[in-house]
Amino acid sequence: MDELVKLGTLTPYMARFLDAAVRAKLNIVISGGSKSGKTSLLTSLANLSSYNSRLVTISGSEDLSINKDNVIYLSSNENIIKSALNAHPTTLVINNLDSSLVADSIDVM
Repeated sequence: MDELVKLGTLTPYMARFLDAAVRAKLNIVISGGSKSGKTSLLTSLANLSSYNSRLVTISGSEDLSINKDNVIYLSSNENIIKSALNAHPTTLVINNLDSSLVADSIDVM
């Protein structure tokens, strides 16, 4: 997060707000155009989570570099959300979910 503030991507106030949102375990949706920094922000937010939390990530590629021991990486497929929730995550990180899976994912959650 400090790097994003240094680069001018986030203001210090935004960084503090997002840090508080992660600590409060709020749902956060990140959207934006191609090459707008969504994955970088998502990685920063995931790295803010507590070290004893269990993270499950769903991503079409290995773009996320989360510096935690308790991370499970899953690739996108049609039953991915059910599989992820069966792993009993403390935090679920979804990156670049295929549009065909969005409705089913919302239904499962």
